[in-house]
Amino acid sequence: MYRFLPALFGAEGSWLPGEARAWSRALGSIDHTADMIIAASYLSIAVVLFWALRRRDVPFPGAFWRFAVFALCCTALHASAVFVLRPPLDQLAGLIKPLTAVVAGVLAWTMIRLFPEILYLPQLMQLNESMAGEIAERKWLESELREHAANLAYLNVELEVAKATCEAASQSKSEFLANMSHELRTPMTAILGFTDVLLGNLDQEEDLEACRTIRRNGEHLLVLLNDILDLSKIEAGRMQVEELNCSPQEVLDDVIKLMRVRTDAKGLSLGIRYEGPIPERIVTDPTRWRQILVNLVGNAVKFTEVGGISLVVRLNDAAGPLPMLSVDIIDTGIGISDEKIGQLFQPFTQADASTSRRFGGTGLGLTISRRLAELLGGSIEVTSTAHVGSCFTVSISTGSLQGVALVDPHQALAPAIVSQLPLPAVELPVRVLLVEDGPDNQRLISFLLKKAGAEVKLAGNGEQGVELAMASQEGWGNQAENEDAAYDIVLMDMQMPIMDGYQATAELRRLGYAGPIIALTAHAMSHDRQRCLDVGCDDYLTKPIDRQALLEMVARYAAPAITQRQAQVAHSGSDATQP
Repeated sequence: MYRFLPALFGAEGSWLPGEARAWSRALGSIDHTADMIIAASYLSIAVVLFWALRRRDVPFPGAFWRFAVFALCCTALHASAVFVLRPPLDQLAGLIKPLTAVVAGVLAWTMIRLFPEILYLPQLMQLNESMAGEIAERKWLESELREHAANLAYLNVELEVAKATCEAASQSKSEFLANMSHELRTPMTAILGFTDVLLGNLDQEEDLEACRTIRRNGEHLLVLLNDILDLSKIEAGRMQVEELNCSPQEVLDDVIKLMRVRTDAKGLSLGIRYEGPIPERIVTDPTRWRQILVNLVGNAVKFTEVGGISLVVRLNDAAGPLPMLSVDIIDTGIGISDEKIGQLFQPFTQADASTSRRFGGTGLGLTISRRLAELLGGSIEVTSTAHVGSCFTVSISTGSLQGVALVDPHQALAPAIVSQLPLPAVELPVRVLLVEDGPDNQRLISFLLKKAGAEVKLAGNGEQGVELAMASQEGWGNQAENEDAAYDIVLMDMQMPIMDGYQATAELRRLGYAGPIIALTAHAMSHDRQRCLDVGCDDYLTKPIDRQALLEMVARYAAPAITQRQAQVAHSGSDATQP
């Protein structure tokens, strides 16, 4: 070994690689072959590492990169020994090897710094597997979430379809009730109207009693119809209550006067007692409150055979934020058992099925009354003992009582006397255009108007009504008549063939007809009234037509024309008396 080293250097100690190789050609060939094998091996290692780095899940990619570069450097070193270190390029050996040494040292230093991390490779691989499992689970959850979202979207579509179906069913029900209201109320107008006519023209007591029976049962049918319509409006959320200033004592007195006829007929007592002062005025819907009280007192009269009915009125929490006015309706009737009380306020339900045969009724009254009381800010409670009697307590909100006087009901108003005299006759020196397609209603309404002194012209549908109304206007087409022939008022049925009342009224207003138009309709829903007003009607009468209401409304709207005509007559009379 020591004898070989001097042979590699000259006398001055310089490196003579060519001479050294010449020293043993066989050894040089072995050296070249070894360098080529080593260079190829390092190159294959580098290629494999670079190929592995194409995968994204390789642990410690930085270490892989460094080792691959180190392998390339080794490949370059051994390849240079074969191809470069020959004269005259062998002089580069002093440059190539130091550069390779620097790169290898740097790579080795960085690999040593990565060694602690490499020591934790099993734990990191386990963590990687755990993270891979969590990622797989997350992907599964995302897939489930997408599936649930798709199901939810499908359910939403089904819900929308179901909602549309329910709305269509509700609309169909409303239309059915409106049509049934029209179909039932239209013949009821003729039945009740002509019954009144007969009552005024019959003398035999047997005939009068028969007419009274027809009248009584017709009114009963009308009450049932109104109950069904009220329940439908409440369930559809269309029941609207007003907030009006009214006197609670006046409402209670009206109820007492109305129900006393029924209690007197059964030999029952009917009284009212006030427990302390009550507000002079309250803010509520007096019509709906009266409806509740009449219903409850009517039930008490129906189920009481002996004794009587008493009303007890009191004001609760007068100084509080929500004062309430309560009325107890106490009877001495058949009473209700405890297990039946819970069924009282269910639609079409009575405490005992046998009572529907004995006492009659549909079981709607209490349901409607409680829901109306809730709309008025109150409620209805009941206590009862079988075979002893019942107490129904209805409470309603009074509104704010700030600045409202509390009065003693016994001194606030003098007792009113119920007049049994017939209603005063209404004189109607007017010209009326009646647009009605029903022959029975044509005869009845014409009879009532003519009996009051009116001149009536008939039209069988809306199209004829428009022609007749416009023909009476001065200067209208070739059919213009004298101004004195103009109609003072138009009574317009809203359900007619060819052209209904809505279309006819809208057409008249479009053509400039300015006279009053009163709608006659069997549709009793609140939106029906608004629809009539929207197309141009001045007011609204619901069938069955009440005689007094009809004559008073015609007189009120025709009053300007009557006054003008009377003034013209007076003026022409004064001119005739002048010489």
